[in-house]
Amino acid sequence: MNKWDIALFGLYALIGVLVFVTRLLTLPLEATALIALIAAVSVPIAHRAEDIYKRRRDRQAHRKRISELVSRVNDRISEIGLE
Repeated sequence: MNKWDIALFGLYALIGVLVFVTRLLTLPLEATALIALIAAVSVPIAHRAEDIYKRRRDRQAHRKRISELVSRVNDRISEIGLE
């Protein structure tokens, strides 16, 4: 279980508690529906944010590898005496 799974589980638990409290307090059905709508929208947004983070991290790692390779080639070229 990674940190995103724990965060999503906490979000689900919080939403469940909020829905329960709104029904317990006999708030209008609209309040419960609003909380359910927020829950339905927030979960895909959380997954999308995780995907964006992973892609950015992968791109940074890729750029770092390329930079290291270019640096090695440049070092080797300077050792040989080529420009």
